[in-house]
Amino acid sequence: MQGDENKKVAIIGGGFSGTALAWELLRTHGRLAITMFNIGNPLARGLAYGTNCMQHLLNVPAKNMSLSHASPGHLVDWLSRNTNLPKEEIGDSFIPRNLYGAYLESSLKDAIAEADHSIIFKAEEVEVISLRQKKTGGYQLTLASGNEEHADEVVLALGNFLPGIPNFLSQAAIHHPNFIANPYDLQGLKAIDRMADVCILGTGLTTIDVVLFLKEQNHQGKIAAISRNGYLPNIHTECEKPADLLSQLKDGKLGHIISVLRTNAREFRRAKKSALGLIDALRPQNRSIWLNFSLAEKREFVKKYSAAWSVSRHRMAPQIGDKLLSWLADESFKVLKGNISKIDTHGNDFSITILQREGEKNFAAHAVVNCTGPSGDYARAPLELPRQMLRDGLIVPDALNLGILASPDGQVLAAEGVPQPGLYTLGPPLKGILWETTAVPEIREQAAILAETIAQG
Repeated sequence: MQGDENKKVAIIGGGFSGTALAWELLRTHGRLAITMFNIGNPLARGLAYGTNCMQHLLNVPAKNMSLSHASPGHLVDWLSRNTNLPKEEIGDSFIPRNLYGAYLESSLKDAIAEADHSIIFKAEEVEVISLRQKKTGGYQLTLASGNEEHADEVVLALGNFLPGIPNFLSQAAIHHPNFIANPYDLQGLKAIDRMADVCILGTGLTTIDVVLFLKEQNHQGKIAAISRNGYLPNIHTECEKPADLLSQLKDGKLGHIISVLRTNAREFRRAKKSALGLIDALRPQNRSIWLNFSLAEKREFVKKYSAAWSVSRHRMAPQIGDKLLSWLADESFKVLKGNISKIDTHGNDFSITILQREGEKNFAAHAVVNCTGPSGDYARAPLELPRQMLRDGLIVPDALNLGILASPDGQVLAAEGVPQPGLYTLGPPLKGILWETTAVPEIREQAAILAETIAQG
């Protein structure tokens, strides 16, 4: 880059992570030429906020979902100007995700229009299929169109990948027309016969989305969701956060933290209080706690506690919780606890075998939906770019294989921890490094810090 040229910044990914970074960069005063590469979903909305199902709500109140790290009321202000929601209720409301996507789109357009004249921005609807370091500095991007572009700095804003295909599915089951590998494929879900029995693999928030969509389509068949532990996400309620919890943590060891949480949870239950406030009280320190864990402690947490943590930390809106409870009560939706040993085809249906404490259970379903959670395996990523970067050593998996190796501030690291100059990431690819890195508050903070690094570098 010559001294009088704009620094060329490529943001690969047009979902929330990429949008948050672009929004922050557009508000700087550096000489920047920003290109945002997006495929598959509407720019700024990504998978999560591109849904057209109005039953899909945010899992967090609007007051906590601002795009701006510096202005927590940014979303609430936008909603007060652009909707008819009662102003006194906006902050605590769980708005449709489609509406939140409109907010992200609008905010990005406003930032582009209001950016300093020294900043150039463009968005390209094309896949980046390879990235290579140039001997003269920076990176060469090869696009699916055959074109090539240069970037001085590159940010991998890849978001969450789709669920991987579980090993217990036979090839016949994988290729069955009623196996929905992508739980966000609303056309595929819509094609399921309304009277058919449906089996959902997983019991997390994506499963709740699928159930909501099927019910919106007036689905009449039985819906069963299966997971190893049978946990459903908790419902948002007012929770008391113990002010002295952090002071009780005498050291950062996993065993000690679990012991303190269990002791407090017992006291909360005796007092008939929700123990979810304990998780909320820990959140400001989640990053430092995770970084302080040894690799062995991180592995133990992922294996033993991550499922319980996920359903306690990532909750559903109260109105969705009420619907779910009613469907559980009338048995149109049920949860099965067990390990799936095999799913094969049987005629036009699926034959599902699960291992439960009582023994083996077999049942049939007409459709199977894969909601096993985002894959962090970059070797099997659905996009060519991360696979190519992995092959060429530009990225390596983190030690937990939840994302890619990087510093906590998003600097991508090659083998043995060597920094890759001008190559960054944020959001879900940092899960193994930070753990809490998939929610809006954490990603927008990462975006603000990374934008400052890029603009001033």
